Amino acid sequence: MRFSYYWRAVVWALWGTVDDKEKSMRGGGPTTPEHEGGYYESKEEEDALRSAQRAARVYCSGPLLDAVQTLHLFADSKTFVDMPMLEDPEAVLAAFDALPTSIDRNSVEAFVSRYFGNVSSGLEQWTPTDWSPFPPKLATLAEPWKTWALDLNERWKELGRVVADATRLHPARSSLLAPPYPFVVPGGRFREPYYWDTYWIVEGLLACDMPTTARHAISNLLEYVDAYGFVPNGGRVYYLNRSQPPLLSEMVVAYLETRLDDDALALARKALPRLEKEYDWWMRADHAVACRDAAGNNHLLNRYWTDTRMPRPESYREDVDTARRLPEARRPRLYADLRAAAESGWDFSSRWINASDWDNVSLANTVTTSIVPVDLNAIMLRFERNLAALHALLGCGVPWNSARRAAGLDPFSSETTPDPAVFFCEGFSTYAAAARRRARAIQALLWRDDLGVWRDLHLGDPARAATPAASDFAMLWAGVADRDDDDAQRTLVSTLRASNLVQPGGILTSLLETGQQWDAPNAWPPLQFLILRGLGRLRVPEAAALARNISTAWLDSNYAAWRATGNMYEKYDAHHPGVGGGGGEYQPQLGFGWTNGVVLSILTASDDLHEPLKKQQQQPYL
Repeated sequence: MRFSYYWRAVVWALWGTVDDKEKSMRGGGPTTPEHEGGYYESKEEEDALRSAQRAARVYCSGPLLDAVQTLHLFADSKTFVDMPMLEDPEAVLAAFDALPTSIDRNSVEAFVSRYFGNVSSGLEQWTPTDWSPFPPKLATLAEPWKTWALDLNERWKELGRVVADATRLHPARSSLLAPPYPFVVPGGRFREPYYWDTYWIVEGLLACDMPTTARHAISNLLEYVDAYGFVPNGGRVYYLNRSQPPLLSEMVVAYLETRLDDDALALARKALPRLEKEYDWWMRADHAVACRDAAGNNHLLNRYWTDTRMPRPESYREDVDTARRLPEARRPRLYADLRAAAESGWDFSSRWINASDWDNVSLANTVTTSIVPVDLNAIMLRFERNLAALHALLGCGVPWNSARRAAGLDPFSSETTPDPAVFFCEGFSTYAAAARRRARAIQALLWRDDLGVWRDLHLGDPARAATPAASDFAMLWAGVADRDDDDAQRTLVSTLRASNLVQPGGILTSLLETGQQWDAPNAWPPLQFLILRGLGRLRVPEAAALARNISTAWLDSNYAAWRATGNMYEKYDAHHPGVGGGGGEYQPQLGFGWTNGVVLSILTASDDLHEPLKKQQQQPYL
């Protein structure tokens, strides 16, 4: 109960608004740290929240934010809210209040120049201490993959960041949620750590034999759970109203499986209670929603949700412009749905839009909180299985390979007798049972017999089919089809082949071209990764053949773009290999953390991309 009050206090303190139902659950008005004592875990947590509260008065709402964003001082709305203050927030707000009632663009520009620093000044470049120019796993790659992979390895130095001393000294003067350890950023406008990006960055770091940097990345997110009760969307105060797809347990498991040494076990022990805390956050109302199937049985599944019904500070102008298309009474709900879409990571997509005419798509019709997504519930299923496996390992002393088989993390775990010790492990039993319940709910509510695939559930219109999207096949990665017979697995592979999602440049995000970046023609690195891993769980040779085709197409497209421009893009055009993607509310970004991570993961996991040992010995290593 203490944590529940803590989170609501964060929401109230940062945005001054919570859902009416949340208020009634508290039995009154908003609970603040002053009114509800004794729920801080440590002095550090209290300090972190209080600094965030102070900074939020400038960066999250209010007349200063409105003036800067409405007057369009910067091409990107995110620029202002990333600029550190040169004085304490109270002094900055007092100075702004002292300005004449009638202000114009010039006066606001002068004010920002006087009281705010450079957008990048809160962070400093950092070279990872475990970086090496020639990681062992890359040494065995054949050309041209080796040269490319070594260049991507160099980019970890370009993307490494550490918090500047001035930011640590005056945390309330910055929107940054200063991580305690150095970290790797995605790149471009994304100057801070991001939740789900970090998973693929960790995969890439582990491929480059950089366990210390990977451990730092994971530990920073665990520290966020300590401080805020969950992992925010990203490392900024304006992200404290939402999370992102909960992949922290995947990072812990990836680290554990790569090393399985004392450091990895220590990290897992540190992580487990924090992962359970995060899981509880996702399972509270209103992220967890009760749904009834056709037979009248009740199930609990997850959706994206936020209580905050205001424009996103980092996209303030864009949200206000979108909301103008609606009556004023409907705008708060739209703001919540836009934030929930951002929590999904798919900001924005036709998946979240309620439209009868796809030729005239409007973000004003975003209804994210009314949708139960396939991919989120695939991630939650993996989350539960990861927690079960970690409990078996740490609570019962079951060897890791046995623990992961018993939890259902291995593709062929149903063919292996579980270690008897797991049946005496309470933590294992709790989360294994939760995973079984979710698997039944997924099959009852998200599987579509008429389509032969899983599909998002629209709470207001359960029969709605929408159009195919890459997210439909996330359940393969979650292991839902592991126990299917060969014919059923072949049918799933055929469904993916026939979906038109598989294109010369990788897997399309969806079939609809709406102008939004999580739709056609874009192909995103995380989606390639999840589907490739999912196909790898299937027994039938048709799955392996399709996976080879997709991975080859993806590598060829990424390599062609790199060869032509020297750039790695955030996303690519699935129809035109070697071309970066587009669309959305910001310019295409370079860098790019998760793109590099996915490529490095595929390269180092593909045996046919490695040179024979004899050939390596005959040629000098370049």
